[in-house]
Amino acid sequence: MDDHNRTEILVIDDEAYIRDSVKAFLEDYGYHVNEAKNGRDALLFFEKKSRM
Repeated sequence: MDDHNRTEILVIDDEAYIRDSVKAFLEDYGYHVNEAKNGRDALLFFEKKSRM
């Protein structure tokens, strides 16, 4: 898919090694990946994004 470089993904997991693994896998396919360690951090991420 050619739109990977425009696709942004948020990986949410409390285990850092899982976030790192999933992030690395997705980045290998050209996705832009953000991370959150829990639901609260994910909500803060989206709040910050909505202000931009």
